[in-house]
Amino acid sequence: MKTNIWSRIRQKFGRRVYHRYPLVLETKTDGFIYGEITDHFDFDEEEGCTFGDGFVQAPNGSRAGLIWDVSEKPY
Repeated sequence: MKTNIWSRIRQKFGRRVYHRYPLVLETKTDGFIYGEITDHFDFDEEEGCTFGDGFVQAPNGSRAGLIWDVSEKPY
């Protein structure tokens, strides 16, 4: 049976990627849930938090990292 690298890492360490960070259950949409790494209440500007990182958990439990930034210019 083949296993991918992430399965082997999880077996070795017994934890999921981003296991220390909370899921924000209020963001659940179609089974996907946002997980917060950067505290969005930690304002870096007067208007609020303008950059940070987080992750998304898919319905199958896999996770992917995100980096976000508020900008007037599109990328």
